[in-house]
Formats: sequence, C-alpha cells, structure tokens
Amino acid sequence: MNTLCTEEIIAKYSATHLICDCAYPLITDSNLEEEAMLYNLGKQDMVDLMESFIRITGKSVNAASDVSTLSGGQKVVLLILFCLYSPAQHIVIINLSVSLDVDRYHTICTLINQFHLKKTELLIVYSDEMENKRG
Repeated sequence: MNTLCTEEIIAKYSATHLICDCAYPLITDSNLEEEAMLYNLGKQDMVDLMESFIRITGKSVNAASDVSTLSGGQKVVLLILFCLYSPAQHIVIINLSVSLDVDRYHTICTLINQFHLKKTELLIVYSDEMENKRG
C-alpha cells in the first residue's frame, strides 16, 4: 500500500478537497450543531446525519449534544457522516480505521460506497504514520 505522511496528503489535496483525518476527528469541543456549521450542513442533512449516527452507534444525539462526551469511535463515525452529508464534492478521508471496531468499520465502508455515487471524488488514504503504528 502506498502511503504518504499526513503533511504530504494535506499539501496535495487541501486546495481542492475537504480533508478529514480520523486521527483528529473533531475540530470543536462544543455541541453537534457548532461542529456541523463547519461542514455547511443544511437542516435536513443534519436530521439525516443524526438518524444515521443513532443507527450506526446506538447513541441518541441531538443538535445540542456535547461532542466531547463521545468515544473515539463515535467521534470518527460523526466525522465521516459530516463529510458524507456535507455539500463538498471532493473529499479525502485519512486513516479511516482509527478507533473503529470491525463491525463499525464495515458499516462505515458500506455507507461510503453508497455516498460515493453522490460525490465527484471520494478518496480514502492512510498516512505512513498510521501504517507504522499498525505494524
């Protein structure tokens, strides 16, 4: 598998793609609504995102939910959902498997495959830093 360091991935795609690094899944430590603002989600997209999150994780959330209370895996699921429901057409997801158990990983991969048709470009890459940790 070809890998790049995270800085190289960012340098290569940052001008044209929404970059989502699962090693650092959330930008704020606030509520779900504030985090969602960063992804320019519409109201219906936010409703759909919350329903998907509940279905995948079993954890009930709403716009006022404190994202800092989520587990690492739940934060990664939330990041992926923000990416997929965002209006961005060019997305790079870095280090997808971070903090996800096998079942959630497969669920997320299935969801990505469904959304892939709605996006112009959806790339999944792994940084060499993560490859070195995985052995």
